[in-house]
Amino acid sequence: MAKLSVKEGSTGAVTPLEDVNLETLSNNELITELVNGAVLKPAVGEEKYHLLSKENQPINEENKTLQDLGFKDGDTITVVKKGTGA
Repeated sequence: MAKLSVKEGSTGAVTPLEDVNLETLSNNELITELVNGAVLKPAVGEEKYHLLSKENQPINEENKTLQDLGFKDGDTITVVKKGTGA
């Protein structure tokens, strides 16, 4: 199990997470858990959350595991909200 920090892109707020299974948790599942846990406000209308890769690019592969995306124990993952097509 890994420890991660999640940074909300627009506010800069950082939330520590513990016991994250990088091998099984997908980026889409992480976003869902963050919204359900009230860490992120629900996206409205055409908005959608995206994780940013280590190269600061939005990740569009919704079901890749965090491990497959290259994240490791101790990493900070940035989450941004964008409108569809943005």
